[in-house]
Amino acid sequence: MAIGWEIALRWLEPPLPGNTGSIIRPSPDAEKQFELIPGSTGSVAGARTTVNSFGCRDREYRIPKPQGVVRIVGIGDSLTFGQGVEEEDTFLARLERDLIARGLPVEVINCGVFGYNVNEEARRFQEVSELLEPDIVLIGYELGDPLPNPPLKREAASASEDSRASHSLLQRHALIDLVKQSRVISFLAYRYSFLLKKFSLRNWDALYADGSPLWKNLSDRYAGMAATARARKIDVAVAIVPQLSNLDAGYPFKSIHDRVAAMCRAQGMRVVDLLPAFMGKDGPRLWIHPRDRHPNAEGHRIIADALFEPVAAMVKVRAAIPLGSDSGPRRQ
Repeated sequence: MAIGWEIALRWLEPPLPGNTGSIIRPSPDAEKQFELIPGSTGSVAGARTTVNSFGCRDREYRIPKPQGVVRIVGIGDSLTFGQGVEEEDTFLARLERDLIARGLPVEVINCGVFGYNVNEEARRFQEVSELLEPDIVLIGYELGDPLPNPPLKREAASASEDSRASHSLLQRHALIDLVKQSRVISFLAYRYSFLLKKFSLRNWDALYADGSPLWKNLSDRYAGMAATARARKIDVAVAIVPQLSNLDAGYPFKSIHDRVAAMCRAQGMRVVDLLPAFMGKDGPRLWIHPRDRHPNAEGHRIIADALFEPVAAMVKVRAAIPLGSDSGPRRQ
């Protein structure tokens, strides 16, 4: 039966969209492994990508910032970047269109980079703060942001001292790789987050616990971004994006959302937890591919819609527009 399901899923599954062109290069910055190549073009997970002269997936922007404009810069990883989604369908592009349609004087720049973790995002925060003169920085937060990039192989290092442990470790990793390739297992686990949490080798609760070095690093990096924001008078909003599966009362990561939200608020950042906006949705229908859980265009629309009101309120404060007003002064 399981073999039959495996064959059927492999036969029905569309091919994973590929990448074309060369849009990344090694970074000379010790805090970043790589960066987007300014002026490059290509495609990422099947979606065309254009990188501007600032190394952002967006059009060109003026420096210094035009007078009267509230500039919003988005940073984050592949979700903020919009992996597998056309540029105009990313939540940042949608948000910009919606804010302008409301008559608000804004620019929204997508400076997300796929593959970045919190260390690289914190460095990116510093870069865009100095270069792009933002009034608001919007951070797209995913649960995996604290994880090292690339993953630290502490287990492999300790096992190398014992040949039997090393052999056992290799067998274990081979089994894990085999399991990951199973369409049946990925079909079930990716659709039910509690299975991932229960059976994953990664203990999410321990990762976010007080004694976790990854949690401490995350907190320290956010404290550093908050300090930069205060010094430069930048408002910061953090959008916490849920795992797109098991989006019901049994969603297993809500306590982690709450913990991250409390940490961000303690640093003076505004938090928008996007879990309520996704509750009741069929998560897999919002993926770009059955084996790639990045949100598709509809998922990005949901994010943009949920962010609109809180971000609009922040823009009105920066633009000195009464909060009760439905619109601001239109740009000529």
